[in-house]
Amino acid sequence: MTVRCTDDERRAEVARPGSGFNGIDWVEVDAADQKLLRVGFLHPLPGQPDGVPTGGALAAGNVVVEGGVRITGVRVLSVSAAGAELTVRVDRAGDFSPYTLRLVRSAVDDRVPAGFDPVLAGATFSFKANCPSDLDPAPAAPAGPAPRPAGAAADYLAKDYAGFRRLMLDRVAALPGWAERNPADPLITVVEALAHVADRLSYRQDAAGTEAYLGTARSRISVRRHARLLDYAVHDGCAARAWLSVRVTAGSDAETQGIPAGTPVLAADRATPAVPAADAVALLAGGATGFETLTALTPQASRNEIALHVWGGRDCCLPAGAVGATLLDQPATGLAPGDLLLLEEVVSPVTGRRADADPTRRQVVRLTSVRPGTDPVARVNVLEVGWSAADRLAFPLTVTASVAGSGTDHLVTCAVARANVVPAQHAIQVRGQLPPAEETRWRPLLTAEPVAAATPFPADTPASQALTQDPRAALPLIRLETTEGSWRPRRDLLNADRFDQGFVPEREGDGRVVLRFGDDVSGRRPPAGTVFEVTWWRGGGAAGNLGHDALTTLVTDRSGVLAVTNPLPAVGGTDPEDTEHARQHAPVAFGTQERAVTTADWVAAALRLPEVDNATARIRWTGSWWTVFLTLDLRGGQRLAGEPGLARRLAGRLDRFRVAGYDLQLRDPVDLPVELRLWVCVTPGAFRSDVRRALLDLFSNRDLPDGSRGFFHPDRFSFGTPLYLSQLLAAAVTVPGVTDVRVTELHPVGVAPGGELTARVLRAGDTEVIRLDNDPSVPEHGILHLDLVGGL
Repeated sequence: MTVRCTDDERRAEVARPGSGFNGIDWVEVDAADQKLLRVGFLHPLPGQPDGVPTGGALAAGNVVVEGGVRITGVRVLSVSAAGAELTVRVDRAGDFSPYTLRLVRSAVDDRVPAGFDPVLAGATFSFKANCPSDLDPAPAAPAGPAPRPAGAAADYLAKDYAGFRRLMLDRVAALPGWAERNPADPLITVVEALAHVADRLSYRQDAAGTEAYLGTARSRISVRRHARLLDYAVHDGCAARAWLSVRVTAGSDAETQGIPAGTPVLAADRATPAVPAADAVALLAGGATGFETLTALTPQASRNEIALHVWGGRDCCLPAGAVGATLLDQPATGLAPGDLLLLEEVVSPVTGRRADADPTRRQVVRLTSVRPGTDPVARVNVLEVGWSAADRLAFPLTVTASVAGSGTDHLVTCAVARANVVPAQHAIQVRGQLPPAEETRWRPLLTAEPVAAATPFPADTPASQALTQDPRAALPLIRLETTEGSWRPRRDLLNADRFDQGFVPEREGDGRVVLRFGDDVSGRRPPAGTVFEVTWWRGGGAAGNLGHDALTTLVTDRSGVLAVTNPLPAVGGTDPEDTEHARQHAPVAFGTQERAVTTADWVAAALRLPEVDNATARIRWTGSWWTVFLTLDLRGGQRLAGEPGLARRLAGRLDRFRVAGYDLQLRDPVDLPVELRLWVCVTPGAFRSDVRRALLDLFSNRDLPDGSRGFFHPDRFSFGTPLYLSQLLAAAVTVPGVTDVRVTELHPVGVAPGGELTARVLRAGDTEVIRLDNDPSVPEHGILHLDLVGGL
C-alpha cells in the first residue's frame, strides 16, 4: 500500500457482517515468550463455527513473517486457531526493527488466500514493542529546497563610443548660450549618431591590432576564438525546457492521431486552448513566447485525470520521499514503464476549494514499473506504479482530506495524477534558404534573431534530471540540407577531417549569427554554387524561464484539445555568455587540470562533482598495473554500496581524468562508529523525558524540523575530523533544562577505551569518518547512552 491514511474505513467495510472477506485486526507478541504471536481477525477463521471464508483451516505454510535487520529469516513452526484468534509459533524472536506477518496461499504461491482482503492480509509489528531502549531510529531527512541560481553578469559600455560622445559634448558646450542636456534634443541626437559613426570608423582603422588580442578584442567572435585556443568554450546560452500537460476529448482527432514532435505551444492570452498555424504567426509577431514539443505524444482522454486509489481510507497522503502510488485504472489508462506522470494538488486540503490549491505541490515522475491489480472489496481495477529514487516525492501530497463545511466534515479529493505529459523547449522552427556558396571564403549570415541552443533530450532518465542542461555542452539548433546530405553544427573544426560536413555557428555581440565552414583541411568546404535549405530554431535565453501555467495555447489543426498548460515553471534558460565574462575567465582556464596524475589531482577532480563533499586518494601498485583508490565522502551520508546507479555515474564522469596505465576504483569511507555516554543533571522542575527527547534530537544524525542539523549529521564529519569533548559539552548545555553535563564514556564501538577521555578527543584516520546513528537495529553504527538525574 503506497498511501498513509489517518482514518481507514477499510477495516469497517471488511468487518461488516456478510462482507464475505476476512482480515487481520491486530498482532500481539507474548511478553513472556517472544516466539509466540497472537493474531486477531475480524471474523472467525476458516475451520471454526461461522468461519470466513469457508474451507479448510489455515496451516503453518499459510503464514510468513518477513523483515528484520539483524535477525532475518524468521520461520513459522505451527499455527492454531480458536474463533477469530490465530496463535503462531516461530523459531526465533526478532530484533528491534519492524516485521510483517502475511497470509499466503502456500510456500510457493505468495498470493493472498481466497476470501481474505488483500489490504488486511498483512500487518506490521515489532518483537520488541515492550522492550524500552534509548536508541533512537531516525526518520528520513526531508528534502531541502534547491539552491537559487546566481544572477547574470553586468553589461559594460564600449569605451570608444563614450569617449567620442564626451569629446563632442565638451566642444558643443563651448557654444554661447547652449546648455541643453535632454536626450531628445536634436543636437544631442546628432552628437550620438556621429559618436557611433566615429566609433565604427575607429574600429575599422585598427581592427587588425585590436582583434588580435583577447584583452583588446571587441568582437564576440574574436573573443570566442581566442578563448577556444586557451581551452575555454564560450557558450551561446541554452533554451529553457518545461513539462507540458494536455487534456483531450475521447474519440477526437487529437486522441486518434496524436500530437507529433515539434508541435508549437504558445504563452498567449487566448480563450481557446488550440489555434491553427495561420493564427500562431500573428501571435508570435505580437510578442507571444513560443515553445515546441520535444517528443511525440499520443494523448488519451482516460489519462486526463487519474484518481489516486486510497483503498477506502480517509485523510490520506503520499508522504515525502514516496517512490510509488496506486492509481485507479477505470477506464483503462494503458500506462507503461517510461511514461511520464504528473502528480498534482487540485483542491486545497484546508479550504476544500480548487482556487486555493498549492501550485508548488506538483511533480513529474517517470514510471519505472507498472503492475495491474484489483481491489476485490471495491471491485475496481488498479495500477501499482513506481518510479526511481531520483524522482522521489519532494513534498507530502494530500490525496483525500476531511474539510469542515455546513456544520459537518465532508471528504474531498485533493490530488490527482495526469499522464498526457510531454517535454517542450523554448524554440520555434524557422525555414529558409542560404544564398549559393561562393568560391572565396564564405561566411553567410543566417539571421539577426536569437538562435536557440540546447543539448539532446534524454528520453530515458528520471524526470527530475531530464530538463537539466549544461550550457557549455549545448549547440545551436541549426540544420542544413543539400542534395548531397546533411550538415550539422560543431563547436569547432579543430579535430575535423577534410570530409567532415560540419559548420560552426558564430554569434556576434549584436545577435547576428554567421556560419563558418571548413577549408578542405579542417572540415569540408561547400562546393561553389551549393544551395542550402536551412532549418533553425528561434528562441533560447533566460526569457524562456516562464512561470507555471504560462503555456496555454497549442498550435494544431486537430480538434479535441480541452486544455494545455505547463504545471511547473520552465527551467534551464540561459543567456549567451557575456564577452567580458569570457575575457576575465579564459586566461586562467588552462590552469584547470583536466588530467589526474597525482593524488591531489584526483581529489580536485572528485570535488568538482556536486554529489561529493570530500575525497581522498591513494595510488597503489596492484601487481600488474597502478590503481587509484579514490574514497568519496558523499553529501547526505550516501554510500556507493547502496547506490549502484550513482556509483556508475560518478565513475563515468571521473574516468575522463584517468591517464593511460592506471585503473580507477571508487570506495566508501571507513565508518568509525562511536559509543558515547553522557551524564546529565536536569534542572529542578524540568521533565527528564523532555530533556531526554531534546538531547536525542540534538545528537541525532538527521535534519531537524527547525532547519538545523543534528550534531552527528553525516555532512558535519569527514575524513579525519576529530571529535572533541568540548564540542559535546558546549552543544549539550544549550538544551533547556540542562544544568550540568559530563562525558563518562567515549570510544569506538566494540573497542576498549584508549585514553579518549584523558586526551579529551577521539581522533579518526585519514579514510575514517565518525558516525553515530543511534539506531537500535544497527547499534554497530554508533550508540548514545543518556544518564539523567534530577528533574521530574
